[in-house]
Amino acid sequence: TWFDAILVHGDPRFARFEATFPLMPELGPPVHYTGFVLSPGERLAVGDGGARPEVVVSAGGGAVGIELLAMALAAQKLSRLGHLTWRVLAGPNIPDEGMQRLLREAGPAAVVERSRVDFPALLRRAFVSISQGGYNTVLDVVTSGARPVVVPFTGSGETEQRARGVRLRDFELAVVVDDRSNTPAVLAAAVDAAGAREQWGRWNFDSDGATRSAAIVAELVASGARDRAGRAAPRVDQ
Repeated sequence: TWFDAILVHGDPRFARFEATFPLMPELGPPVHYTGFVLSPGERLAVGDGGARPEVVVSAGGGAVGIELLAMALAAQKLSRLGHLTWRVLAGPNIPDEGMQRLLREAGPAAVVERSRVDFPALLRRAFVSISQGGYNTVLDVVTSGARPVVVPFTGSGETEQRARGVRLRDFELAVVVDDRSNTPAVLAAAVDAAGAREQWGRWNFDSDGATRSAAIVAELVASGARDRAGRAAPRVDQ
């Protein structure tokens, strides 16, 4: 009733809207896939770039991510890549006591700090990225050249990150860990596997979503104007 179109920021080759929204056939407005919304800039394949001395660990802005961050600090002590700097980025919703916990658990080769606005730049010098698989983070990671390890959050009935992780694994774009069976040893093994892996998929999905979205909206507006102009004025009988 109230909408003219539905814009899906994605590529149907990666995932189709109806796969996670089964009520799609009941929707009236047409569905347009815009492509993913990526910031402009060079896109690197896994392994591209110069020196990569870090493992970057992030979990979005939510407070639920602290367990993954703590798990990563414990995994560093078990990983063959433990000699690298593990940079742990705590989201803004993690309270100060959570930050203190992470700082206590950090080893000498770990850095714990709040999320940074230069996150994409950090990823471009990271050897491995550990994240939960949120939309924006995944796009930053898969175009950075870092080796992705994804631990989707599945608590509280959440399915979005898990579905995205499965597709990343299907396209050989990430090593995926089930958070329900994650331990420091499991996560360390996943990081080691990502570090040793030679064959990776390449991100070649439509990613001009901002430009395409603007074009779709402009066409909808123009189409509406044409429809209004084409309607005959109502006849008034005297």
